[in-house]
Amino acid sequence: MHISAGIVLFNPDIKRLSENISAVLPQVEHLFLVDNCSKNIEAVKELLRSFESEAGKFSVSLIREPQNSGIAHALNVICNKAIEAGFEQILLL
Repeated sequence: MHISAGIVLFNPDIKRLSENISAVLPQVEHLFLVDNCSKNIEAVKELLRSFESEAGKFSVSLIREPQNSGIAHALNVICNKAIEAGFEQILLL
């Protein structure tokens, strides 16, 4: 079964985001992150680069929204991306 997960971001605490990604990635095939115009996006990108080098393969997608359209919109973006990628199930966080 193809399972993915998604997290909506808005100025996330980087340490907490790292802990969340570390906990989720071993349990799913792919993690979608939708960023709602975070001010600390460069720190988020840096964090994701560290996961890429550690894992050897990159199973995280960062989707940046041009404006903060709210959590419901971001969750819909995650679901649509997961469906497009062929995932059968998605865990929304």
